Amino acid sequence: MRRYSPGLAALTTFASLLAGARATETADCRCFPGDACWPTEETWTSFNASVNGNLIRTVPIGSVCHDPHYDEKACEAVKAKWRDTDIQYV
Repeated sequence: MRRYSPGLAALTTFASLLAGARATETADCRCFPGDACWPTEETWTSFNASVNGNLIRTVPIGSVCHDPHYDEKACEAVKAKWRDTDIQYV
């Protein structure tokens, strides 16, 4: 199966979309979902279009151990299997 590579043009497009967000960052700071510096849904949609719809929206498996998605039972299940490499590919 051939994998799509976004190439330099798509990466340049994404970098330019984030230029405004980078102005609010400092050297020791990163943006996370919900932060003012995080790209808007419109920005992500534009970047996804620039790579022919090849972005994959994921949710970290450990998100059940943190607010706002905390689920005690699911978190315990993730922690119990954390060292099992198969859980990383779910």
